[in-house]
Amino acid sequence: MIAFIGDNGGALLRGKVTLYAKGLHVPLIMAHPGLNKPGQQVSSNVSGEDHAPTILGVAGITIPKEMTGIRLVPAFQNPSFEPHDYVFAVRGGHCFGLPTNTSNFDPGRTVFTKKYKLIYNTLWQLTYHPVTLHLNISG
Repeated sequence: MIAFIGDNGGALLRGKVTLYAKGLHVPLIMAHPGLNKPGQQVSSNVSGEDHAPTILGVAGITIPKEMTGIRLVPAFQNPSFEPHDYVFAVRGGHCFGLPTNTSNFDPGRTVFTKKYKLIYNTLWQLTYHPVTLHLNISG
């Protein structure tokens, strides 16, 4: 099995480490000659916790009961397979220092489906700063 997995959203301005679509839709490509067809695409909502159970299962290794992820192999045979009704994501600490803005620290939370998304802004008192907005200009 070959797996290509991105660590966060698009590397465009304000695309990384956000609870909006640009930050949550990350690249995931899994290919196995015995399980899926070349060029096959699936648009299921998956979570990072699904990667390990999928890879362990394909390798024939028993998946520990403590793992909460779902094997994605059924999606290889059935493109309409939906492993999760809801997917959760968080923002967290990104830099150093006190939380003077949300690019330093943001414990924001989201839960989403294919149709809806709820973002809980825990630091509504602070101005929202995307993590990728850091600009160092020297002259």
